[in-house]
Amino acid sequence: MSMYGELLELALRELEESHRGDDDAELATALLEDVDGRAQALGSLGPGADAPGAIAANVSYDAALVHLGRALGVPVDLASFSRPGRARCELEDALAARGVELRAHARASAGP
Repeated sequence: MSMYGELLELALRELEESHRGDDDAELATALLEDVDGRAQALGSLGPGADAPGAIAANVSYDAALVHLGRALGVPVDLASFSRPGRARCELEDALAARGVELRAHARASAGP
């Protein structure tokens, strides 16, 4: 597994632990809020953002996205995150196909 995948795995474990015990409705709401909040943080990074901060924001968003996907039955292989951008887009597409409206996905799909 790539270093990014290992960081993602650690972040995902922490995120899953923070939602342990949530019922299905609470979990769905919390995960959508997590994804939206982390997408906003990721989107607020400017061109002058430091590399560690940018990586942390990406890992945080991807962990929330993976957790949401898994909770909705989307199979996710963390090894696919050796190419994070591609894996992220594929997961966002899979969630969109299940009717999950992701604001980050809608912005990215709209283009410039």
